Amino acid sequence: MAPAGSGKTTTLVARIAWLVATGADPAGITAVTFNKRAADEMAARVDAAHFRAASGLSARRAQCASRRSTPWAARILRDGGEPSVEPLLDREAVLRDMWPDITRGALRQLDDAFSG
Repeated sequence: MAPAGSGKTTTLVARIAWLVATGADPAGITAVTFNKRAADEMAARVDAAHFRAASGLSARRAQCASRRSTPWAARILRDGGEPSVEPLLDREAVLRDMWPDITRGALRQLDDAFSG
């Protein structure tokens, strides 16, 4: 926990870069943030870092998710041996089914409202 602008995201992106550079498989890295907006920002910064490990694996494959992310939660349940996680719904997918033309900004506003 630290205030806005204190370098939390910068530190995590640097840590992901170091892990990948020292041989960690990016697919095994998950950075969990407080909300979707922070997860989107973290993913953008990880992508912008353009670093690659000696093995040639791209850091782009590292996962960035919010603590309420349905795909992230479903993956943890599947990895833990839970046979069926189908009742879990992806909030963005449901909203896009309801409103196919919804803008990114409107999705973000709804996500912020739901997260609140």
